[in-house]
Order: sequence, then C-alpha cells, then structure tokens
Amino acid sequence: YDRAMDYYRRVLDMARTVSVDPEHIASTYLNLGACYYWLKDYDSAIAQYELALAASTTAGLQLHTGRAHYNLAEAHYTRHLQTGNQDD
Repeated sequence: YDRAMDYYRRVLDMARTVSVDPEHIASTYLNLGACYYWLKDYDSAIAQYELALAASTTAGLQLHTGRAHYNLAEAHYTRHLQTGNQDD
C-alpha cells in the first residue's frame, strides 16, 4: 500500500500547481481512503473519503459522490465494530 499511497499523494501535490481533472482528484481521494481502510486506519480513511465527497460534490460527479457516501458508511461502521463508539 505504501507505494500506491505515495503515487496518490504525488497526484494531489501535482494538482496544486497544474490543472488536474476533478474526476482524477476525487478518484485519488477515494483510492487513498481505500488504502487507509485496508491498513485498518479508519480515521485516515474517513478523512480521505470526506475529501472525495467534497471534491465530487463540487464537480457534480454523481458516481464518485455515491462511492464516497458508501465508503464513508463502510468505514464508520467498521470503526464502530472496532471501537464500539455509538457515534459511528
């Protein structure tokens, strides 16, 4: 996951200086969130999914917005199972 995460971060860094398609930005946040999810770092996964949701909503990307909502629900539920936190 480390190598993939490094490339995802590079895309996001590049997007600060050059124009990058919003779909790529949203996908990058979703993929980065998935890496964190599979590493069981649910807090970081949720943070990335929230960024994906914001980026996809702003750009009007319905498919990515739906994926972000689903992934957020899954990460919150999994974190709830792990921690027992009723807020998740």
